[in-house]
This record gives sequence, C-alpha cells and structure tokens, in this order.
Amino acid sequence: MKRKLLAITTAAVLGVQSVVLLTPQQASANFDQLVREETTKLSPGVTHSEKRYASEAVHVLKVDLNDSFTELDLNVPGHLQTTTNQAKAQHKEGHQVVGAVNAAFFNFSSGLPVNLIAMNNRLVNRGIIGSNANSPTHTRVAFGIGADGKGLVHGVSLGMSLKMDGASLEGTKMNGTRNEGDIVVYTPAVSTTGTNPWGVEVIVDGVGASVGNLPFGETATGTVEKITYNGEGGNATVPRGGFVISMHGKDAKDLLNGLKVGDEVSYTNTINNPWMNADYVMAAGPMLVDNGKVNITMNTSSSFAANRHPRTAVGVDKSGEHIYMVTVDGRQAGYSSGASLVDLAQYLISLGAYDAINLDGGGSTAMAIRPQGAFQPVLINSPSDGYERGVSATLQAISTAPTSTPETLVFEKEAEGGIVEGTSMNVSVTSAMDKYYNPVRLSASDVTYEVVGNIGEMEGSTFHATNEGTGKIIANAGNATGEVEVTVVSDYDELDGTTVPVEISSLDSSSGWSADQAKAKASVATSTAKKKQGSASLQLTYDFTGSEDGTKAAYAVATKPLEIKGQPEKIGMWVHGDGNTNWLRGVIVDRDGESHTIDFTARDKFTWSGWKYVTANVPSSAILPLRFERIYVAQPTESLQAKGTVHFDQLEAIYSDSYTAPISFSDLTSSHWAYSNIQQLAQEKIINGFPDNSFRPEASITRAQAAIMLVREKGITPGGSTDFNDVSSSHYASKEIAAAVDAGLLNGRSETTFAPDAPLTRAELSALLVRAYNVGDDPAGTSFPDVPASHWAKGVISQLASADIVDGYPDGTFRPERATTRAEFSKLMISAIR
Repeated sequence: MKRKLLAITTAAVLGVQSVVLLTPQQASANFDQLVREETTKLSPGVTHSEKRYASEAVHVLKVDLNDSFTELDLNVPGHLQTTTNQAKAQHKEGHQVVGAVNAAFFNFSSGLPVNLIAMNNRLVNRGIIGSNANSPTHTRVAFGIGADGKGLVHGVSLGMSLKMDGASLEGTKMNGTRNEGDIVVYTPAVSTTGTNPWGVEVIVDGVGASVGNLPFGETATGTVEKITYNGEGGNATVPRGGFVISMHGKDAKDLLNGLKVGDEVSYTNTINNPWMNADYVMAAGPMLVDNGKVNITMNTSSSFAANRHPRTAVGVDKSGEHIYMVTVDGRQAGYSSGASLVDLAQYLISLGAYDAINLDGGGSTAMAIRPQGAFQPVLINSPSDGYERGVSATLQAISTAPTSTPETLVFEKEAEGGIVEGTSMNVSVTSAMDKYYNPVRLSASDVTYEVVGNIGEMEGSTFHATNEGTGKIIANAGNATGEVEVTVVSDYDELDGTTVPVEISSLDSSSGWSADQAKAKASVATSTAKKKQGSASLQLTYDFTGSEDGTKAAYAVATKPLEIKGQPEKIGMWVHGDGNTNWLRGVIVDRDGESHTIDFTARDKFTWSGWKYVTANVPSSAILPLRFERIYVAQPTESLQAKGTVHFDQLEAIYSDSYTAPISFSDLTSSHWAYSNIQQLAQEKIINGFPDNSFRPEASITRAQAAIMLVREKGITPGGSTDFNDVSSSHYASKEIAAAVDAGLLNGRSETTFAPDAPLTRAELSALLVRAYNVGDDPAGTSFPDVPASHWAKGVISQLASADIVDGYPDGTFRPERATTRAEFSKLMISAIR
C-alpha cells in the first residue's frame, strides 16, 4: 500500500500577504523568467516583495511617503555595523524599522562613508568623487529626501563662497591636500593645514560658528588675523572659531586684491537648488535612471558596470512619493548571479522608478525587514560572502504608528494536505498584529480555539481528528482572529498530499543530539564544511581503536525522539562516508515503546567516501505512531575497527515504494525554475553534472552536449564517424555527434565544420526540437522583428512559438543567435517531449 503524507509548516495570515507562483515569463535580460513572487505588507506604508527569477533573487521594499506613519531615514552610526544591527539599534516603539538596505560606499579603515553626506541642511562629509569614468562616483549624484518630504535622485553641486573687501573667491575643496591652482578651506575639523610654505594662507578668526557645520545658504563672517605669502608660512594652525584659506598658484596673491589683517571675510556653504533644506543627501553612484530612461553616469563597458554583481539600488517614481529599495543577490551559482548596471536600471524602470541610483553593492548588499508578527528586524537576503558585512550607512523605512490592540493572528498548523482520522496535530498562534501591522505580544492563555465543521475537537492547542470531512480551526484572542482549513480522511492513501519525502529533521545542527558509544569513543558536532542540503550537517566522530574486545558502535542520539508522521515505507537520509568499512543503522521507537533497529546498509557495506543517499525499510510490525531515536555506526570485526568522521543530512520519511532520491547538484536548489526538468533528465541519465558535483544551469550548452542529450533521449546507439574537420575520433562526443547527424537531428555549421564546443544558439535549438519531436504546426505563425523571413530558422522558430514552447523577450525580439543555457535546454526539451 502506498502511503502519502505532506507535513510542512505553513502560516495563515489573513488579508496581509500574497504569494504568486508563476510560469516563467519575460521581464528583462537578467530578469526574464519570474518563477515565484511573494508580497507582504510590513506597515501601513511599506511593502516587501521577494521575487525569484530564473537566475536572480531580488528583494524590493516599496515605501509610500504619502502615508502619515511612514518615514525613510538615513542612518550613519560612525562605524561599521551590519545593516541588520543598524536597523535593530534604531528600532523602538513609535520608530519601528520595518525595512532597511545598505547604502553608502565606505572606507574599511575609518568605517565612514567616502562620498558626500548632508543631513538637516548641513554638510556632514564632503567626500570624494571618482577619478575617471570607470568609477561609479565619477559624477556626483545622490539620493535624499527633499525639503518637501519627497524622494529625490539628482546631481549634486557644492560650493564654498568666500567674499572679502573687493574680491570674491570660490573654494575648490575643504580640508584636502592643496594642489596647483587650488583654493582650499581648512576648518577646525583639522588642527593644521599640513601645507608647505609655497602658497598664500589667510587665517580668519572670530567666526563664532563652525564653518564645516554651517547650514547651506547661511553666511559666517570673521576677521583676518594673519596672512602669509610664499616662503613665509605653511602648515598654519586652524583657529577653533575660524578657518584658513590656503591658495597655491602664481596668481594667488593677486586674488586677495589687497586684503589685509583686520579685514572681514565671509564664508557661505552652498548646494544646488534641489537639495537646499533637504532632510538628507547621500551621494553614491552611478545614476541608473533619469527621467524614466536608462542613464548610466559611468563607463558601461567597465567591469564594475558590465559584470554581474550583487547590487543595491534606490529609485523614486515621478511624483517622488514612492521609493523603491532593491537588492539583487549575486555570485551564488544556481541561486542568483547578480546584475549588470544596465539590467539593474531596466529592472528599476519596470518597477516604476523614474529616477534611480546605484548604491554600494557586492558583499555589502543586504536587506533587513521586520517580518509580520516579529519584534525585531532580520536579514532577508543572501549576502554573497555567506555572512553580513558591516557597512557605514543604511536607508531605513520607519513606521511611527502606535501599537494598539491585536486584530490579526499569525496562525500555524504543523501539517498541511490533510490529517488522518484518529490522529492529532498541534496548532499555535505564533504572534499577533494590530491594524498598523505592529506585533503584539500574546501568551498561550490569551488564545482560544474552536472547530467549525464536525471533523474533530480541540484539547488546548491540539486538534484531534474524529470524523472525515473538511472544516476549520479558528483561533481567537480578544477581537483578533485567525483560521486555517483542515481536511480529515480515513486513511493515509486518501491524503491529498505528495509522494515526496517528509522531513523528520534537517540535521542542520547538533542541538538536540547527543553522542553515545559502546566500547568506543564518540562525539557529535555541527558541520558547515560538509553539507548536502541546508546550512550544515550532523557530524559523528568515532574511534573504534581502543583495546576493549567486541562490537563497537558510535551513536548520534536525538535528545527527544523525533516524530515520524503516519506509516512510512522507508527512512532516508544523505550520508557522507569516510571510506572506512562499517555498518550504518538506526533505531525507531513505536507507540508501545518497543525499539526497532533499521539498516541503512548491510554489515560492512558502509564503505564509500563522499555523499550518498541511503534508505532503511520500516518494519510493518511497528505500531503507530513512530519516533526516530538514533543513527549509529557499528563494526563487529576487530580487524576493521578504525576511527573516522561521518556526516548525516536531511533525515526524512518516505511514503512511496517507487520514490527515487533526487540527484543532487551543488549549485541547483529545488527553487530553481528548471529544477524539475533537470531532475527528470538527470534521473533518466540524459543529462549529467560536472565532476565537481555542479550542474551550472546558467552556463551555455554546447553543440556537442546537445548531441549527447539528444542521442540518449531518443535511444539512438552512438557510433559512426563524420567528415567534419573539427570532430576528431578522439573528441568525447564524436560518436554521439555522428549518430545525431546520421539521424537528421543536427547539421554542421558548414559542410566541413560542426563547431562541437561552440554554444548552441536559440535558432539551432529551435531547429533541433522541431526535427527531433515534430512539435508545432504553424511555421507561418508567430513572428519576431529580429527573425526576418530570410532567416534560415524562421519557420522552425515560428512553429515552436505557435506551440507555446518558446517565447520572445519583452521588447518583442527572439534573439536567435543568443546562446542557450543548460537550464533552458532542459526545460525546452521536456516541453517538446510532452
């Protein structure tokens, strides 16, 4: 009998979260296949969206500045601190940080931003600009909140206006190194000018205000205390209540126009008009979008711009009232590759950005959010370094809404897909939210449960299924409510579930496990170095080399035996062997407390090195419900008793005799848009991974690899030879290429060349699929502007498009000469077969 059970934890939050699962669709060059989108309201004015594309993982915070409870702040702590910790540090009642992203470029040594920062209409850091067009900050552009409370992305111009009797000067820099032609203003932020004697310096005192902290547009006036000319001074001391004007150049003395000791000099900090009286200004770069069009203010062919990296960006809509803060994860093969700046700009436009700017990215890219019902912000994206980097500044979306009474319950049940009559499951309210999405603390005693429909009864937070049917469990806490639908069936065969395994333990941590031993030494630990799935594995280290005689064993024991849902056929897990010869076993315990030993291997058959998926049969005599107690390694034979370390990952219950363990690739997760197609082809041994256990889904598939897959899938025996000059008999795919050509499935690129190691183009893929599978019936159907009637593949491309097997791009093009990725080939081959 096949028994199916789906046991995963789900959260039911009423009216505040939407999840959309989509078939792949086109959006832009690197955001062309949207696989999954989940949108969650974090506060009255802030929404978080997680978007999974074929090769990108994107997070978007949309901030509505029209909302009276919503603000967007700039936080500069003065030292390096992670985005999440910055958010937590500013998070408090009435000022809840519901979302944050890293922001400014920074200096690792000082921990401070390297570009311009202004806050409350005062200059905080004048900063630097890039030295050439390959620098992202070559052109000074910034994001900020203007005097009208709206978002701004605009160029920035700073000025230092100096006026004296008979002369006006414009400073070229502040507190920087004086070079030829410079007019440098030194403020009390530095003690001395650090200059040589070969210049003119005017020491001004009696200002009575800090020049460096002077609001934009305001003027400070002081009196000339001293003037030194070429060869007379240098390295002047800056008065605590004044400033020094330091000039270099042959005309420096003439610029003073007769200025003398005792004369007045006034100083004004200026900034261009869009930024006057702004809440804050933060320079970064380059500009990405200007007036709704892509406008990259740096060399777009530079590696910084053209390569795919993790990215952080911020954009504003045309009104300036809606802000888009975006992170794109990168440098993580099989999960997210990152984006070029052009792709990032196009993506921001697709979101609604009218103006946008790039922020610090790479290993700094990070986003934190306060999840629904949570009391603190948490990291939500996946930083490329594997950990969150400290940064100098963050943009923080703030909710000032007061906390009120709970209205919505975040409600969980431990099983989805049905429950069998006569069994039980736990339900719980994990948290509650008020009308402003603020979390509200609840104790278990605050919550009552009721069952609607004659399907069972509640005992505390435990649901006991008594009758077949469909109903609801409703949780109440004052005026707050949450509900979840439950289906009760009479037997496991009737569960509307799945034949995939159900997790017993991820084995991602040694917490909840202890070591035991028989005539041996043993220890357990968490291992992040060796893992098959998730973040870590359970490590068991054993030593059977002691002098005591007899069978020796090392155990990883669950501190609390783990619940096994229903009656599985087998228990499975991934095991990393150490090459020693041992016996791998486990123990499950049934309802009556009787222990049942199960064998993952026969005696002396645990001999492999590396990862392997193993299963153990569950005895039919075990009385439900079952619990998993321990995994162990044993060796009865003295000559084989050694010491070593093994690892376990993803312990699961299997409910189908026909289940086959998935083939695991290091760079391919189950969330990948082509995962099921790749798995099907891999299980049927049509496609393989690489020796390093990677699949490389975004790598181009070559013409030789396509020939191999075609021959395998069509059941054609490889053999023969070709007349192609570039396919020698020693080529790894020579026989498959010969067989595919003989069968009329593939052609050469000319009479004498096949180009076996060249990427397979989209046009060649279209021809291959039509020849091999005879799909589509309208060669005159769908057309694309870049596939003219004269194109050799026009007919087959139209034929596939009419059969909905291939699509074009958002701009209506097909791009027939673009290389086909291994993931694309897998998906389209399966689509054609079907």
